Amino acid sequence: MKINKNTLIKVSLGIGLTLVVLGAFFKISHWKGADVLFILGLAATLIYSMAEISTNYYNQIKIQTIKSSRDTVIYVSFAIGFSFLLISAIFRIIHLQGAQTLFIGGQVATLVFMVVALYEVFRSTRINKSEKIMWTICIILVS
Repeated sequence: MKINKNTLIKVSLGIGLTLVVLGAFFKISHWKGADVLFILGLAATLIYSMAEISTNYYNQIKIQTIKSSRDTVIYVSFAIGFSFLLISAIFRIIHLQGAQTLFIGGQVATLVFMVVALYEVFRSTRINKSEKIMWTICIILVS
């Protein structure tokens, strides 16, 4: 049986999210092992996310739809912000030093992502006004 890369990536997301939910249950119930489940789950989720982002970025480069450095800034700032925020969550859960610094770094990278992404949305001539409003709301709420 051959396992392709996409299946493996999706399985890692499923395992990661399952471990995070179990970790939350263990934490609420004050059972031992909650920290380990959280760390493993968030790490698997981070691996999945980075694999998806890098695959998408590589595909965009391959088909030459990335035309400006702003496109690269959008991908990189999102990846850094997401990574830092997940790692800071892990640090915060297991009470390690540096969680606040990672969180601030993640927020700054996310702010860069928001500004550049919103600039791209409002600069676009292919998107009508109602879609621009929808994209603005989504970018602000998701970020």
